[in-house]
Amino acid sequence: MLLAELSEAAVAGFLDAALAPASGALLSVELRHLGGALATDVPGDALAFAVGVVPVPEAAPEVAAAAKAFARALDPHAAPRAMKNFTERPGEPERIYGSDLARLRTIVAAWDPEQVIAAGHPVLD
Repeated sequence: MLLAELSEAAVAGFLDAALAPASGALLSVELRHLGGALATDVPGDALAFAVGVVPVPEAAPEVAAAAKAFARALDPHAAPRAMKNFTERPGEPERIYGSDLARLRTIVAAWDPEQVIAAGHPVLD
């Protein structure tokens, strides 16, 4: 998730989530500062990212629960937008595409009205 700002509270929330017992089911957690070129295109100061691996089907519930707990712990610090490249499941197009959504919907409706081109994050209802 994108974090609205990289404040002391956001960093503390990240550390609490990363060090929580449930996060032991995660392979990796990262906090990335988004400066440079990203600073102009991404509405947030940082990106929090968690990865879990499911080596056997029985591990799936524990990994999913750990990822949800990690995200819930950081919700108070979340930016209003989501970063498409780090959004694993189709979500709210408004959060992913922001002000570009209306234009994108117009283009998709004109060029692919049958939605033949499969998108990980569909823009049409």
